Amino acid sequence: MKILEIKNIVSEENHIYYRRKFSSIAVVQIPERQIEFPFQFIIETAPTGNKNIEITIPETIDYPLLPVVRALKHKINQFDAEGYLK
Repeated sequence: MKILEIKNIVSEENHIYYRRKFSSIAVVQIPERQIEFPFQFIIETAPTGNKNIEITIPETIDYPLLPVVRALKHKINQFDAEGYLK
């Protein structure tokens, strides 16, 4: 399983400065095929500076969720560290 792309990242309006909400579409390579699905994620920064990422996948996918969510969190963390998510 590999995250190929996270596309169409849209920031949603939020008035809490330490909590950023986004919606997007993930393209994931699983054995023998690619799947594409929408998802939402929230990046919340704690007072200590640690970032917590919550992911919501509204539709069912034909693959175990735990490895997909773990890989998405890793990719989102990379995007945020590189400054792509404002």
